[in-house]
Amino acid sequence: MKIFYVCICFAFLAVTFVQANLNEELEKHAEICTEQSKVTPEELEKFFANGMQAQDATDPVKCHFKCIMEQNQFFADGNLESEAILKYLEAKESMKDHLDDVAAAIAACNNMKVEHDCDGAFKLIECFGYTDAGKMAFVA
Repeated sequence: MKIFYVCICFAFLAVTFVQANLNEELEKHAEICTEQSKVTPEELEKFFANGMQAQDATDPVKCHFKCIMEQNQFFADGNLESEAILKYLEAKESMKDHLDDVAAAIAACNNMKVEHDCDGAFKLIECFGYTDAGKMAFVA
């Protein structure tokens, strides 16, 4: 479970790292999300240091991840945004033959009908990460 969660969180955060203006974009998103979520550096550090376990995710940590997903247009209105995620993964050679599986996994997770809140976004990340396609996408 620990490795799974590490992959989930790093994968969504990694999206920010591969943007054209890598450092500038990351700093901008991190600053926006830190301010919005009211997460402290100590909370994030503790969460990562403890292996990113769901039970250790405080509300501000969950809100920080939700914000990062929203900044990358991967989450909106209580759903994973299939088009944006697939567009990002299309550029990954290792994912080209798995996009249908990713779309199906996203659709299945979106059927959970979570609230458009931090806990809901975090639950969708967990759901997607439990699927084979999600696991592949996180390491792509």
